[in-house]
Amino acid sequence: MKRILLVSIVMIFVSCKGENPFVSEEFIKEYEEAFGLMPVENVVFIFENEIYRLDNFKDSPKKITSSPNESKSHVKYTNDYLKIAYLNENGTPVIIDSVGNEEEILTQFSGIKQMDWLNNNSLYMLIENNIEFYGQPVTIPQIVKEPEEEIISLAITNNRDLLYIVQRRTFYGLSQRLIKLSQGGEEVILEKEGAYYMKSINLSKDGNYFTVSCSELPDDHYYDLIKIYSLEDMELEEDIESMGFLSPIYDFESKYLVWAEQFDSWSGTFKLSAIYIEEYDDESNIIKDDYSSTLNDIYIDWK
Repeated sequence: MKRILLVSIVMIFVSCKGENPFVSEEFIKEYEEAFGLMPVENVVFIFENEIYRLDNFKDSPKKITSSPNESKSHVKYTNDYLKIAYLNENGTPVIIDSVGNEEEILTQFSGIKQMDWLNNNSLYMLIENNIEFYGQPVTIPQIVKEPEEEIISLAITNNRDLLYIVQRRTFYGLSQRLIKLSQGGEEVILEKEGAYYMKSINLSKDGNYFTVSCSELPDDHYYDLIKIYSLEDMELEEDIESMGFLSPIYDFESKYLVWAEQFDSWSGTFKLSAIYIEEYDDESNIIKDDYSSTLNDIYIDWK
């Protein structure tokens, strides 16, 4: 396992301070040119119950909702950047356009553990141990699991394969499996290894890799380890250890990992980071400002 040996560009959420809390555009341009890095674009996130759109990490985010008293979670962007889905305070999916205009409230769905767009017109949702769709119909493999197993996280790939984590409690503790089920019926199973517990699956921005977020404790809210796998052969490519990950999204082409990282568990301080994963001799964190959130969650998507 390797620690994070990287250079990170850190974008901090809007604070109450008057100065610009973001790294300057000139600095990021010089940084990208020096290392030949690709820009990080098309990020959406929820902070203090508002949805922000970050078209480029060089720019300030654009707040596209105006309802801070209404709880929001699980934000997801379409690949054409025209629609955003999130869960409201009742756990009901809400679909808005890219500037915040409400399009639909899907009151027929509830109890959603996880959701995402499969294409620009199909929203899939993990409800209990089943997959529900809204929009265009999609053919996927039939879920395979033991009756006593619970699906805790699930993703559908661009090829309509299934990736999901199942777990069950035994006399010896929590048993977990990571399953890939292809359209042709091929099943690949990875058993839980080591002391970390698998918590969540996220497909990479390019769709060819996926991350498995892990915690040292089975009920821990934050992630301590991110594992990056190749979707084609299910081989482990990278493992990144840190403290307090939230909503990590990876892009193999640009070698960036976008996440929210916990600064201080006592004050609830976080940062939103775009981190270029390479092995350098030094680790450099560029931080202009920090902020304190009164909420426990920050949700991110990057397409």
